[in-house]
Amino acid sequence: MTGRESVRLFDNQPLVVVERQLTEVEMLKQLMLFLVVGLTAIAAKDLRAEEAQAEQKPEEQAEFQLTETEQTVLEMANQERTRRGMQPLVIDPSLVESAREHANWMASNRVMQHTWKPVGENIAMGQNSCTAVMNTWMNSSGHRANILGGWNRIGAAAYTTPSGRIYWCLQFLR
Repeated sequence: MTGRESVRLFDNQPLVVVERQLTEVEMLKQLMLFLVVGLTAIAAKDLRAEEAQAEQKPEEQAEFQLTETEQTVLEMANQERTRRGMQPLVIDPSLVESAREHANWMASNRVMQHTWKPVGENIAMGQNSCTAVMNTWMNSSGHRANILGGWNRIGAAAYTTPSGRIYWCLQFLR
């Protein structure tokens, strides 16, 4: 050993420490593996928590209320669907809560970034009204595809920074 104490395993057998430099590719592979394993575990935990909440009896669930902005955005999304002969999406309180958490996070951190949760998602930043954000999404093929896609449930949120910039989030599930 080179000036280092040996590390011992639980069975008291010495573990030889080999010092070597990792290549960038090896470091990236290890980082990606770490991220995939960690994010998978987090997503599974969140899904289990959401499933447990969904299984609660209605009287056990806290009273759910939409803000005026959330209600308007959700109505506008469903109007886009019904105009095209599609069924409206069901407003899902757990998706509204998830969208609120993410929009709050984006506004707090002043960053527009998609969530890591396994949901369909439209995000936007800077539009000053429900009409403006819906026009932005409907004029973007990917965002329009989410609004008009094969989803069954929807949630929405909008958070404003102290400077007045609005961060929007629309989330979808089947």
